Formats: sequence, C-alpha cells, structure tokens
Amino acid sequence: MTGNNLLITEGKEFSSNTLSLLTNHFKIKILKESSSIYKEDLTQINFLWIRLHEYIGVEILNKAPHLKAIITATTGLDCIDLNECEKRNIQIVSLTNETKFLKEIKSTAELTIALLFLLLRNIVPAINDVVSNGNWDRDAFKGYELYGKTVGIIGYGRLGKIVARYLKSFGTKVLIYDPYVIEKSKYVIQVSLEKFFTSSDIISIHAKHTIETHKMITADLFSLIQKPIYFINTARGEIVDEEALLKALEQGKIKKAAIDVISSETKQNIKNNKLIKYAQHHDNLIITPHLGGCCYEPFEKTELFIAKKLIEFYCSSSSD
Repeated sequence: MTGNNLLITEGKEFSSNTLSLLTNHFKIKILKESSSIYKEDLTQINFLWIRLHEYIGVEILNKAPHLKAIITATTGLDCIDLNECEKRNIQIVSLTNETKFLKEIKSTAELTIALLFLLLRNIVPAINDVVSNGNWDRDAFKGYELYGKTVGIIGYGRLGKIVARYLKSFGTKVLIYDPYVIEKSKYVIQVSLEKFFTSSDIISIHAKHTIETHKMITADLFSLIQKPIYFINTARGEIVDEEALLKALEQGKIKKAAIDVISSETKQNIKNNKLIKYAQHHDNLIITPHLGGCCYEPFEKTELFIAKKLIEFYCSSSSD
C-alpha cells in the first residue's frame, strides 16, 4: 500500500499503545511541538493527526497537496477549516457523533464541577494568600455551599446530562435549556433561556458550537440577571459574546466566572485576548487553557479509538 505517511503534530505524551498500533499501517513522523508544522515539509504527508493547538486552514492545506485525512481525537472541529477540506476532498476522522463511546469520557464534566468549587469556595486566592503572603486568615475567604443552589445547564447532551447527575448528588436544583431535547424528569426542570438568567444562581455552558449557538449568550441575556450569578463555560468560547461577558463581570452581574475556553483559541495571539487581560488584574475570573479533556485516561482511550477508526478508513480507501 502506498500513500501512508502520517504526521502527528502534537506528539508529546502520545499514547504508546496507539503508536504501536499505527506503526503497523503507517510511516509515522512525530512533532513534539505543534507549531513546528509551519516549518515542516508537508508535500508527502497523506494523514495529519492534530489535537487543538494549531488551526488547520488554507495556509497549511496548501502545503499538503496529497493530504487524504485529518485526524483528531476531539468532538469539536473549530480548529479545522471544514469548508476548505470539503473542497479538497480531505476527510475528517474525529469523535464527532461517537455517542456510545463518549459516554465513558467524563473529564470535561469533572472539570466543570472542579471549577464550580473554585468559584464558590475562594480556593485559589486562599492558597495564594497562604503560600505567597504567609497568612492564615480563613475568614477572609469565606465561601458558599453548593447545596441548595439553583444551577442552569445550557445544552443537555452527553456532558450536560453527566453534569446534571453530579449536581443533583450535591443537593442542587437543576434547570436545563436545550431546544433539541424534550426532557421529562423529576431530577431536572426544562425552562426557557430567559428563565435561566432570572432564576439561576449558577449557569454552566455545555452546548455544541454551531451556527445556531454562535454568540447565543448575549448582552441582552446578561441584562436579565436579577442577582449576581456564577458563570462557567467548558464548551466553546464562541458560544458566548465575550464582550458582553466582560461587561457583565465589570458590572457585577456575574459575581465570578470560570472559563476553560475562549473564542478563536487557535487563531489569535492569546495574550491579547480581552478576557485574559481582565483576569490578570481581577480576581473574579478564572481561565484555564482548555483542560476539559486533558487527562491521561481520556487521551489514552480516545487516541486508541481514533487510531482504529483511522485504520478502518485507510484500509477501505486503499482497497478502492
């Protein structure tokens, strides 16, 4: 079989079991740093394995005339120019719509709960005050219980359902909004999007990023907030109007926020992002670098799953 050159662009701590499997089918080259792809000769590359760090657009695609498929062990595909790939007949091998398999991947839901407790219990500033300042002042960091709070979950798919189950175990009231789901359950209450912003103590985003959800969280919705809320986004940055989020933080509509995502993560100079600049000088915003699925176990599971999916695609295309 020919045309089996595979470039793995983010090879640091890549699954050894997956690599062993792939070696039986592909000639592999591994880049430790994804940014090296811009210096790499891609003229003979047939398969490109990426994570989330670099944007695969026209600039890179023009350098890879023999590219057959882009492989990513992720559900979101914001880091790929899908329209351009379709024009060039480049296939995408990903976790999109692999619902059955993904039910066992819970790391993003776990991070959501972790971020929620960081907000409620003032854990980060308390640690910094002890370690950096040598203080031992617990009253300065008095927090709030999660028990009894009303939590609104926007997007009631796989992750939204997992987060809802976790939250119910803490004794919360869970509201959900998802126009594509009709939920009849004694554990959650389905409400309108506007109801979320008038009734929730905490709002957590778990929707997919689509044309319909692009910047769906607007200034008008934030204006409905009647008492300061906590806000969490571990989905995609593009779902939220970031200018509106920034203003809601400045105005105190949002008491504290934790976000694991920002818009255009792979297309911009991160240091210039307005939310990051704000967080450098304010303690009511926590930002993490898209850690949702970034755990050893999910990486191992998803990379092995996607490798098998790639091999199936490769073998079928080679036999055509």
